[in-house]
Amino acid sequence: MVKVKVRHQDNIIEYEFNREQPLHCTVESLCILLNVTGNRTEFSLQLSDTQHYLTKGDLVNPSFDLPAGSTLFLKLDPQVSAKASIDGLLLVDTQQSRRTIFELRNLLQDTTFATHFLNSGGMKALINVLETSTGNTMAYGLFALNLAMEYKLCWDAIPSSFLQEKLFPQLNSSNINIAKNALSIAAQIARSPMFGFAVTDRIIRAAAGSSLPYSNVIQSLSSTDVKVQSTALALINSLYATCDDIEAEKVLQDTLESLEISKILKKLVKPLQDE
Repeated sequence: MVKVKVRHQDNIIEYEFNREQPLHCTVESLCILLNVTGNRTEFSLQLSDTQHYLTKGDLVNPSFDLPAGSTLFLKLDPQVSAKASIDGLLLVDTQQSRRTIFELRNLLQDTTFATHFLNSGGMKALINVLETSTGNTMAYGLFALNLAMEYKLCWDAIPSSFLQEKLFPQLNSSNINIAKNALSIAAQIARSPMFGFAVTDRIIRAAAGSSLPYSNVIQSLSSTDVKVQSTALALINSLYATCDDIEAEKVLQDTLESLEISKILKKLVKPLQDE
């Protein structure tokens, strides 16, 4: 018997964990003690410090250590949770899809959940919602997309039309959270072998429309919000880091200089020099 803490949402209890008891029986007992509603067979136990979900094999493995005082989360099995999230996203432009977008900000920080979510079509479902999103829903959705892309899975589900028509025009959004997440995603795209400098540069220029290419990036670099400034700078650094063509780099440099990037950078650095 090992004394542990078990948490479900805002409820937490101390529990004598019996490794000799079948895992499903332990989960069912905890569901009852923590007043969990729903199908108890769909719940799992996750170690808080490693994100590892307990399995039957763990309990009979003598080398598996469950230290006294450990905290376990009682939560929906990640595969079940991933399916529920995708189902919620498929109800595009509804209260349920907006709630799911909000929940994904936390769910996607769980590696096991994220893997199931992405491999089951979650990237495509998320982008479908973003295609028609605005305001806070778009901000939360882009945050979720940025997290999802960090797993480097299912990027082939991201259409270039979405990047050009929906994402890149938001690089200088007046909504700080939209701009910050759009810039961060663009930097990921620039650094990726799948897209890289050439594709990112082409899309930035195409998305500019009647505006000067890169004017939206420079506008964000001039933002009064430090995080927007830093993500804009990260995007520019990513473009330079992945550009392996001397002529293309010169074109980029000339474009940015025509938008007075040197003057803006000096303005940003001056307060640090004065300290």
